[in-house]
Amino acid sequence: MIRKGQVREIGGRNITAQASFVAKLFEIAA
Repeated sequence: MIRKGQVREIGGRNITAQASFVAKLFEIAA
């Protein structure tokens, strides 16, 4: 499962980092 705290931490630091993180999640899901 995805940790909400982890997502918030990445999003707070850098939007680009969050976008890359989400992209990786979609690759794994797909």
